[in-house]
Amino acid sequence: MLWSPHQLYRNPLLLGAGFFLLLSGSTAWLFIFHDAPDPDDAHMLPAPTLIHVESNALAQYVAATNHMPIKGMEAVVSSPADPFAEPNLHDPEKLKEHFLRTDLEEAGAIAAFRALSDSDVSTWEWPYPQFDPPPARRMARISALDVTSGYLLAKCPLLVASGKTAEATELALLVFRVNHRAAIAKLTSDQYVSSLGTQHQCLEVLSEILSGSEATPELLRTTLATLTTHVPANLDAYTHARKSAYEHFKRLIKDAVARDTLEYHLRISWYAPLRARFTPLTLTLKPNATLHLRLEIEDRMSDALKTGWPSAVQSALIEIQRSREVLGSLGNWRAYIDGNHGGKWAHHRCIQEDLDTLFDLLCLQDAYEVTRINLALRLFELQSGTLPNDIAALTPDTLSSTPIILSTGDVLRWNRNKGIIHLPGADLHPTKAEIRKLPYSHPDAYEITSTYWWANVKAE
Repeated sequence: MLWSPHQLYRNPLLLGAGFFLLLSGSTAWLFIFHDAPDPDDAHMLPAPTLIHVESNALAQYVAATNHMPIKGMEAVVSSPADPFAEPNLHDPEKLKEHFLRTDLEEAGAIAAFRALSDSDVSTWEWPYPQFDPPPARRMARISALDVTSGYLLAKCPLLVASGKTAEATELALLVFRVNHRAAIAKLTSDQYVSSLGTQHQCLEVLSEILSGSEATPELLRTTLATLTTHVPANLDAYTHARKSAYEHFKRLIKDAVARDTLEYHLRISWYAPLRARFTPLTLTLKPNATLHLRLEIEDRMSDALKTGWPSAVQSALIEIQRSREVLGSLGNWRAYIDGNHGGKWAHHRCIQEDLDTLFDLLCLQDAYEVTRINLALRLFELQSGTLPNDIAALTPDTLSSTPIILSTGDVLRWNRNKGIIHLPGADLHPTKAEIRKLPYSHPDAYEITSTYWWANVKAE
């Protein structure tokens, strides 16, 4: 029996079925295909610049080392002798032979590094994106500066063991200066983080070199003057690194959709957390909606940075905690109803690592200020035969201003009786003296203490 048009329109079952199909189709379209409009992210994209290699020393260094095999630091690490251990634990002659042999293998990389250090720093600008290779090649290129820096720092203990404290200090300061200058030359985010780590390593090496009685007042004064003119916490450099991180994240998300697979892009990603797991629901990755999530955080961080570093720290702590909570909720089956489940997961995994850069920078700044105070205290002790009662006695003759911790805004203090540099309220137990990174989940537990380097060395 055939239904007439009049009977079809009046049949409630057919009408309901038609309405259900229409609703299901609309819902499926919204869930799978509908995305937010393109984000207005011009303010978060690094300004494009045309780099002329012939007038840019950093671009010349990249060009010279781009295809250069650099393995010196790996050779040092794999050596039976550990160059970072106490010099009296090893045979200096064997260690010297090892470095002389490796120097020949790494002559090109060392020569390029020296040429970069002698060049005009005002010409330095990282050649990005003109020389931007695939991710694997980009990481290899980063290792040129990073590995050569580590290799040169590894030679410092050998110089100290040979009685060449001044030469070891000069070499450590050279590596610090080059990496500091590179950090403010508009590095990409991964290169910026690498530079921060190398600068921190330089400060650790300097503490080992100078903590002996051989450090003269002239050497201490030169070291302090060099560090004072190279402050790690540069707002412009950090802001550019944040923009670079956003640009990389945007490229990751867009490419993941274009390739129609999130797995491939996360597998080659520079984001270490994303390589540990991937979300197979590529259809639940909405690139524009995901970028809107990222921009909301970036805008809040920008507003906090305008207030100051302590505000940025508190904002970053809140964002990291919020991301952890969201990631925890994404494990629930209800989360898969979200049309942008894959995008939210990728976003909150990436944002935590990107915000870690802020803490890496401030941790470096903490170590930098503690290093300067140690040097200033030692100069005061060598000049007057005694240590000052407080840090205020060091200004303005030795230190131009009283050092503070940027993450909290607190002024660093000096406890002469215990020989410890510390923050107000810090644990001053000598066996627990250390510089500790700001815990993400416990901001109130933050403390920084450092034992005076020459606590057991008398002033001559």
